[in-house]
Amino acid sequence: MTLDDSDIPFLMDLQNYHDIKNSRLIEHIDRAGVVIYDRQQTMAEAQAEK
Repeated sequence: MTLDDSDIPFLMDLQNYHDIKNSRLIEHIDRAGVVIYDRQQTMAEAQAEK
């Protein structure tokens, strides 16, 4: 399934944070960005359930 086929009710532009070159965009993300997925946290939670 692709994001285009998903049931996510929001439109978003996904970017790898570490690849962003625009300093104003980085500052805005740091100030107002919201984490929607954290791989390390998800993996830690999965390990805790075992």
